[in-house]
Amino acid sequence: MQNEQRIMLIDRNKAWWRVLLRFQRAIMFISVVSVILLISSGAVMRYVFKMDFYGIEDVTLVVAFWLYFIGGAYGSYSKNHVSAEVIPNYMKNKKSRNIVLIIKTVMTATLNWIFTYWAFMLLMWGFERFGRTATLGIPLVIPQSALFIGMLLMSFYTTIYAIEDIMQFMKNNQTDLIMKKEVL
Repeated sequence: MQNEQRIMLIDRNKAWWRVLLRFQRAIMFISVVSVILLISSGAVMRYVFKMDFYGIEDVTLVVAFWLYFIGGAYGSYSKNHVSAEVIPNYMKNKKSRNIVLIIKTVMTATLNWIFTYWAFMLLMWGFERFGRTATLGIPLVIPQSALFIGMLLMSFYTTIYAIEDIMQFMKNNQTDLIMKKEVL
């Protein structure tokens, strides 16, 4: 591989980028700790004290939504999300492999924006209907907003990476940098 620099559309050292990542990490940490505490306390209440933890499912639902979707967004940022790259891994021709990878990234970004639109429509519908959880009456727009924010972040990251990959390919179509998963 040549000694090339990865093209970056956005400087990853900018304060707002670091704040965004810290926000995601904080949400994930708080969510993980909350889910562990909720499930553990529910089990202790039920099996040790023979009492029911009224509404634990409602609270766990809300927290889990934030965990799943912010975690998914963080996975998109770090390029650790589930991906099937069987074909590119076996392709010998670097140019063809990079074209396939660019198509995959553009399709991923496009689908993410479609899902973001649907998540937004669900959130608007949630504000319209203002549904609540069955037991505690927690507004459903809280977990629905997690879905929208998570999808918006996933779309943002995949779009940035798709544009960077296209720029990298246009600069030098024989590069191996598109195949690399490192996050800067």
